Amino acid sequence: MSDESALFVSSGKLAFKLAFVDKTSKTDNAIVSLGPIAWSPDSRWLALERFAGYYASDAGGVDFLLYDSTTSKVSTPDVVGPIAKKIGRHCVLGYISFDGFDARNRLILRVADWEEPDYRETHCIEGTAEWVFNPVTGEVQPSAR
Repeated sequence: MSDESALFVSSGKLAFKLAFVDKTSKTDNAIVSLGPIAWSPDSRWLALERFAGYYASDAGGVDFLLYDSTTSKVSTPDVVGPIAKKIGRHCVLGYISFDGFDARNRLILRVADWEEPDYRETHCIEGTAEWVFNPVTGEVQPSAR
């Protein structure tokens, strides 16, 4: 078993090249996996979900990464913080899922109040809410769909 997850990308008929490696620690039984989700309509952005957890444990979670084909860089943008700030009150939100890209190459994300035993919910969002994130500007807004 490998202790790393890797992303390889290719453009056209060019050979695949290594774009990102996420290493895990074998000493604390950590695991990480990457899953490509979708390309943006303009083919600039590749969204990936990343699972990080521990063997034989319920500890772990999912976040997402963005590969920018113009710079060949992978980033982990903070989308939850700007959404909480835009709501305008102290909110503790969690990333639920990536639901694709819209026609303007913005990510469509689903978020919800963070729920954890022994932690008070902030009740900023009823159920889940869909927001769009512009990967170029970092701006967020509620989805109009």
